[in-house]
Amino acid sequence: MKKIFIGSVKERSGKSMLALGLGLNFSGSVSYFKPFRESVAVSNGELIDYDTRMMKEALRLNTNENKMSPFPIHLIGSVSLNDVRSAFDSLGEHDLAVIEGSRTFMDGFSSGLSGFDISKALGADVVLVSPSDSRSADFLSLLNRAASLWGVKIKGVVLFGEGDISKMLEKNGLDVLGRVPKQESLGEMTMHETAKELNGTVLTPVKKETVNGYSLGVTNAESVSKSVRANPDRAVIINGNRSELLLSAAYAGAGCIIAAGGITPSPSLLSAAERSNCTVILTDLDPVTACEKMERRSLTSVSGNTAKLESIKKIIGENADLSKIFG
Repeated sequence: MKKIFIGSVKERSGKSMLALGLGLNFSGSVSYFKPFRESVAVSNGELIDYDTRMMKEALRLNTNENKMSPFPIHLIGSVSLNDVRSAFDSLGEHDLAVIEGSRTFMDGFSSGLSGFDISKALGADVVLVSPSDSRSADFLSLLNRAASLWGVKIKGVVLFGEGDISKMLEKNGLDVLGRVPKQESLGEMTMHETAKELNGTVLTPVKKETVNGYSLGVTNAESVSKSVRANPDRAVIINGNRSELLLSAAYAGAGCIIAAGGITPSPSLLSAAERSNCTVILTDLDPVTACEKMERRSLTSVSGNTAKLESIKKIIGENADLSKIFG
């Protein structure tokens, strides 16, 4: 079984797009594994990882999402490498296993669950994705030198976006396996599309045009803040009477807050959101129903869109060296 671990030096650098593109371009059987659930949504009353559901739908995988993405990210300190290996082995044998790492390649380092640790434990080749800027080049070169400490071989890097740091990377022993032009995010929707889907009302000026996914904010202020900082492009859905959670989301930098339950947030919250360039949308739906509806809608924008899937397949097929990545 061919195993490819996809990691990144920065959040939202293109891991999911590359993972999907590889799956779409591979002719044999494919499995997908993302050890830690990060972008959580609710589907049929069950907490699932948004990216994992998208992969399941787009690649027509039969495995349950929470088997493909078994561990909540906040439990990373209590999960062992053996736990990760056992979860991966439970997916069975396939011609290709695409393994998507956490937010960055070094996340989980203190717990022995970094990209180095997991890729070595699973016997996977490492392919990194990265923006094409000089700071990323420094980090990529550092990772390549550190790889020998783990006995891990970094196969190469796929660069996303403008610019070209290929010569800098090759000088430091890293193969550039592709350069992918800047693309729209996979599950991107506009603020007004979101409001329309929820039969909602936009309460504040739209400072940021789009959102990329939807998450529930239902626990406590600290948890909401951490989730927003990790995924600022996602809309966070919170009951309109939970002022402390709404304020936490706004101050943490959320681009969009969906106030659910038909309860209009206080004027002070709306003012704080506007100062933070956060769009607030009001809907009569309860938080779970709103999240389920938007999760299904945003997934449909990718997994049910044949033209978009063909476009992603073509973009990765034409701009990444598949023979080297699969070889």
